[in-house]
Amino acid sequence: MFLLPLSVLGSSALLPSDPNASASARSLFASLAALSGAPKLKMAFGAQRTNQEGVHFSAMDGSGNRSDILTNTGEWPSVFGFNFGSLTNGFSDVAANAASLPNVVAAAKRAGELGGIIAAHFPTNNPIKCSHKPEYKDCEKDPTGEPMKNLLPKGQGNESNGKGNKQWNAWLDAAAAAAHAVAPSPLLFRPFHENYLNNWWGSPYCTPSEFIAGWRYTVDYLRNTKNVHNMLFVYAPDQPVRSISSPLGYAERWPGDDYVDVCAFDHYDHPSTPHHCADSNFTNEFLADIHMVVNFAVAHGKIPAVGEFGMKGGVNSMLDAECVTVSSTISRGAAEFCFVLSFSPHTYSMLCSTNSRLFLSLSLSLSLSLSLFS
Repeated sequence: MFLLPLSVLGSSALLPSDPNASASARSLFASLAALSGAPKLKMAFGAQRTNQEGVHFSAMDGSGNRSDILTNTGEWPSVFGFNFGSLTNGFSDVAANAASLPNVVAAAKRAGELGGIIAAHFPTNNPIKCSHKPEYKDCEKDPTGEPMKNLLPKGQGNESNGKGNKQWNAWLDAAAAAAHAVAPSPLLFRPFHENYLNNWWGSPYCTPSEFIAGWRYTVDYLRNTKNVHNMLFVYAPDQPVRSISSPLGYAERWPGDDYVDVCAFDHYDHPSTPHHCADSNFTNEFLADIHMVVNFAVAHGKIPAVGEFGMKGGVNSMLDAECVTVSSTISRGAAEFCFVLSFSPHTYSMLCSTNSRLFLSLSLSLSLSLSLFS
């Protein structure tokens, strides 16, 4: 995720969407906005599960005090990514869920204690069909029962039959408990991510109005029912220039300015491995997504960001060093962006490289002192 400069929007426009946002959430929002307004390109760098596992270690509760970024740069990353879907009984990998319940909160709390930014996405199974059934692995992609429409309560001026509401609320309760557990640390919360893919919340299985209603219900429930005010909400479709065919563009499924703090997108490189830059359109498509998101964020007074990015097989699969120069790519497109999260330290991440020169170059170009956020 990367954030928009105050010089573009003006400081008065850059406020959290939650009028009751906690002091720490307001501070994080202001710090990210100030970072994006720096005269030179600066980005806070981090990775998914960065203090839980790496190329050569695993400590899922974060107790190992290790990170590949720390090993290679001598500094902790600024951003620590977590999967809050693993807190629920609706996580697609049931075995991983059982192991993650106590660990993800502990690791996230440790990240907050270090002064890091906690960033969490929230993938769950279908709340109607797959709520308690271990045999339904990867039920994120099962749209049975129109769950996006029917996670709303029945009889409140909508077409929902309410069949998914009780389970969805229970899963939101788990996310709320985690948010309270890491408090006073704030967190970036990214529900319904990559919403043009074939997940149950994706565009193949729900209308724009159903998606927007489900998003708003989720935010209202967390804020008003569970009293969660240390969350900044992140909207992040997958590769929006490629995925969105509507003339409305990024606005097609936009939940509304009162329900989102950060305009983002996720972007991955998917060609065969190993491959040359010339065999991948990663840079051009990445730049196109940046332009789309920055323009929309400027118009709506929001902060633009990249929620996830990565390269299939990691940087060892790339035959040209310039393919991993993400900072120069961003500077060509929009220096306003200041926060980036690479994903798993394995399949898709930049961080699975054992090439120390490439790793160190990337990390140093994107890393930022935690003192900005402490």
